[in-house]
Amino acid sequence: MAKPRIFISSTCYDLNDIRSELTDFLQKYNFEVLNSQLKNFGVTPGKHSHTACLEQVENADFFIVIIGGRRGGTFIGSEKSITNEEYSLAVKKGVPIMVFVNQRVNEILPLYKKNATLDFSDVVEDKRVFHFIEYIKASSEDNWIFQFQNVNDIKETIIAQFAYYLFLFPRIVKNPPAKKKVWTHQSLPLFSFHPI
Repeated sequence: MAKPRIFISSTCYDLNDIRSELTDFLQKYNFEVLNSQLKNFGVTPGKHSHTACLEQVENADFFIVIIGGRRGGTFIGSEKSITNEEYSLAVKKGVPIMVFVNQRVNEILPLYKKNATLDFSDVVEDKRVFHFIEYIKASSEDNWIFQFQNVNDIKETIIAQFAYYLFLFPRIVKNPPAKKKVWTHQSLPLFSFHPI
């Protein structure tokens, strides 16, 4: 039986325990977890590690991004963090996304927006973490943010969201969204212009 693939995107060092526990949790429900810390994470030879991560985002059926207080590394050739690039690709590819933000970080965000010159180093190691959260909130879709204090909050939310996906599934099958009309040169109406 095919297993749905879930990509876990986050910084690694500060969220290692959450990533590990979440991976075990999802695997128990028969998901294939695309976690860059696993031995079976597919890496194409000759690719940079950042590019390898993006390739796996493209293979994902679902995308989970977890944001804590660290920004993480900068993606090669970009100003964005690796996690930010992964998120952006998931949005571009239309992969269903669940965003989890540490509750304390999310609660401090309004204060940061009012006075960005304050010292927030006890909450985030880099203020660009706030920028990434704002970028997600400003997205036209998949911008819902779930707050978490611990991994159990994330697990409970995932269970609830997948239950909702199952609720939606028969409705989508019965009433699929209308397909956008794709125009080709052969289907375009012909116009003739007459000189005046």
